[in-house]
Amino acid sequence: SSGINAEWPLRPGTYTNMGKCVAEIITFYGEDPKKTNAEEFFSDIVTFCNDFETARVENAKMKEAKKREEKQKELKEKEKRRKEQKEKERKDFIIDQQGEGEGVLDDLMDALKTGQAYNRDNRRQKPRQTRGKSAAEKRSKKEKSTDCDSALIPLL
Repeated sequence: SSGINAEWPLRPGTYTNMGKCVAEIITFYGEDPKKTNAEEFFSDIVTFCNDFETARVENAKMKEAKKREEKQKELKEKEKRRKEQKEKERKDFIIDQQGEGEGVLDDLMDALKTGQAYNRDNRRQKPRQTRGKSAAEKRSKKEKSTDCDSALIPLL
């Protein structure tokens, strides 16, 4: 109890000093210390700090949402460019195939005009393929049918 009484005379001076410091802070932030008491001022500061933190969190969320949106937009653009490139390649392939076909027809028409298509030396000859029967059997059958056909012709 004697320790508390010994400090008591210092407290009124400390309270007065605190009042001066609060008045200076209130003035520093542009308020009139005669119209604004310490409780109202610090209540406003706490409200400001809470609102500031809320705004900071909202801004971070909006920034993340914007990043996601931009990333999705970029992915859509990339997919669109990929599809366009694929379609272009497909069209180019079709055009190339059509161009090759036209070249073949042009070459064939030129060969017909010049007569190269009729020249036996320039044509490729394919070996004859027989199905089951030998070439000799086919010749003998052909000779028999020719003999009969020639015999019937004079009768007509």
